[in-house]
Parts: sequence; structure tokens; C-alpha cells
Amino acid sequence: MTLFSGMRIGYLERRHSMTHQGSVTEQLLPLLRQRGACVEVVHAEEAAHRVDVAPPWDLVVLKSGSAAALHLAATAEAYGIASVNTSDATRTTRDKLSSSAILRRAGLPLPSSYLAWLGTTSTESASGRLEELSGGSWVVKSARGWHGKGVWFEQGVRLPALAESLPDGPYLVMEQVEHAGDDLKVFVAGEWMDAIQRPFPATTLSDKQGCRAALPADVAVASRRVGQLLGLRCYGCDFVSGAAGWTLVDVNAFPGYKGAPGAPEALVDEIESAAKGAS
Repeated sequence: MTLFSGMRIGYLERRHSMTHQGSVTEQLLPLLRQRGACVEVVHAEEAAHRVDVAPPWDLVVLKSGSAAALHLAATAEAYGIASVNTSDATRTTRDKLSSSAILRRAGLPLPSSYLAWLGTTSTESASGRLEELSGGSWVVKSARGWHGKGVWFEQGVRLPALAESLPDGPYLVMEQVEHAGDDLKVFVAGEWMDAIQRPFPATTLSDKQGCRAALPADVAVASRRVGQLLGLRCYGCDFVSGAAGWTLVDVNAFPGYKGAPGAPEALVDEIESAAKGAS
């Protein structure tokens, strides 16, 4: 008999294509079920969900960061059902503007960055809006982009042309850090932590799995602080190494943990810890 025996878990996940490979979900769900949990995989966008009664779960695992999944997790939380991660923490993390401000204010090593409203409908020309950014190289990120989508690399002088080609909305414009080598991806699940190196963008499964990497002490400390500041239990941090040392360039709530041996077991332990705290 384990804590999971008979526990009803709502696993909120987006539907993947038939060719999708390597997600931690493929290993995590069997482990949860082996420990006795009754796991319901829920694609929040694909059904109507009642909000006038409590969802039929004892615990939520919020793997997806979609708007529908966030609302469904928040509904469950309103009825006292714990969620890993919480909807608030996931929502804040997905907002690259507010999460960057939170982390930068706390002294974590993030690049200089700006909020810019880009698109075609502004009354002021893109050149005027972005004059301050005309020098240097920049990374433009959609405020709620994820999985490497909604990211553009551009020289400052060409930002206006890029801006006028994008959908209207808020964007994080981040100074591009000159660095050599691949990104360092740090994965965290509770007290467990591991790291891999991988290229960006990672297009193949082999790229996404990367290779095991040593975890520098200062990166480990910064990664732990990220979780504390954003309220995350299961998350990933992306770092690059430049002239000034390691720089944090992205955070993801409940990533895919590709290439990180031991991640499924660590996630089960952290989900169990959340269940204990909620019982």
C-alpha cells in the first residue's frame, strides 16, 4: 500500500502528434500507475468541463501550460485540489515579461531586456518605438511563447522590419548574449536536479536529448532560486556561458526532461510529496 493507492490524478497534458517522441510523460504515467494511482489524462481544450462542481480528482499534475489547462487547474485549486505545479506559478512562468522582471529584481543573471509592443497597428512607426534598441543584437520572444516557438534573433538596425512582420502584442526584447557552445539545460523536480547540454534550436530527438553535463555550483544555486521565486516544484532553466559567466535566458514550468536519466522517478517522488502536503 502506497500513498498513491486509489488516488485520482488529473494529468493535464496537451495532445501530441503521432510522431512526438521522448516526453517524460511516456515514462511518468506508468510509474504513477504502478504505485497505485488512477491517472486520467486530460486534454483541456477537447471537452467541456464543469466548474460548478469539483473535478473528480484528488490531485492535478499540470504538464500543459495552455490557457485551457491553466483555467482547469485553477478551477480544481478553487475546490481545494492541489496542483503540481500550481496554476499561478505556471501562468507567471509562462509570462516571459513578468517572470523576467521577478528574476532580474532578485539579482539573478539575466540579460538586459525590454517590453515592446510590436505588430502592424501601432500609431507610431516601428523605427520610432525601437530607436533605443538600434544597436547590438537582440532576442525577441513572444510574451507567452514556449517550446522554442515565438523566438527571433535580430540585429538592432533590423528590428523595425521584424516588428512590423509580427502579430500585434507584447514581446520581450532581450539582449543577445555572445556565447560559445550549446545551451545548458537544468532540470529540477523537488530536491533532484540534473543538467544536459544541447543546441538551440534543437530540431531532432537526438538534439533534444543532448548530452549529460556537469552542473556548475553557481548555476545550481541560481536554478534553485528560480523555483523559490516563481513558486515552481518541477521546472527547467536554460543558461548560456558568455564573457560574464553563466546567464539565465529561459525558464519553463514542467518541461519534457528529455535526456535526463532519473527524471521520471524524481517527478513521481515530488508528486507524492505534493500529495502528502495536500492530505
